[in-house]
Amino acid sequence: MNIKPKDVKVKDNIVYYLEKPQFIIEDRLLNEIYIKDLETKELMISLVIRKAPNPQGPTQSNPDGMDSYYEFTYMKTNAKCDYVPPGIGLKSVARDLMNYGVLVDGKVNEDNLNKFISIKGSPYTNRNNQTIIIR
Repeated sequence: MNIKPKDVKVKDNIVYYLEKPQFIIEDRLLNEIYIKDLETKELMISLVIRKAPNPQGPTQSNPDGMDSYYEFTYMKTNAKCDYVPPGIGLKSVARDLMNYGVLVDGKVNEDNLNKFISIKGSPYTNRNNQTIIIR
């Protein structure tokens, strides 16, 4: 899909697309985002901020040498991937997931979700699981 930024709004934690309410999106203590079903309030997707070592190490613009990403979890099946939104804010996350077709008419489309997870993979998680030998 190609959803335009002006067509998506977030008001009182509800995502609207073309003025129609879609789903609930909550920013939890600046390190978690919850996406919930609008009708049942059931948690559908959890995004939790994680950090992984940057392969280039510390730099002037990244002094701790770490990259931030979200651990994306689909609650129904516990399917996971690493996710970096294309912009900042809840609207950016909501719009991106709708563009991928993960969320269609406020519900998770499991076929598109599986494609999304395959595309995104776990590049950051894999960095965290590397064995580092210090000599």
